[in-house]
Amino acid sequence: MPRSKIRKPSRPEPGPSGRVEITLEEAPIEARIRYENAEKWIAWAPDRKSIVASDKDFDVALSAARAAGFPNARFEWVPPVTGAIWE
Repeated sequence: MPRSKIRKPSRPEPGPSGRVEITLEEAPIEARIRYENAEKWIAWAPDRKSIVASDKDFDVALSAARAAGFPNARFEWVPPVTGAIWE
């Protein structure tokens, strides 16, 4: 594709707080997943773009991932969200 046809993504303007404010739906998928699963253990799908299981208790999340067909899922504990503009 010629360079002249490549669209540059638009950049949101900062709001009254001086920060760029976007809705949760406009946030990147990784940010939404982390916001929605704060303080939980999450089991990532192999593509690392979706969650196959999550729970505050690791053993429950592990059992759910195995039941969903992902016995070797990668787990991550998501820390609490602080300062999110969606709160």
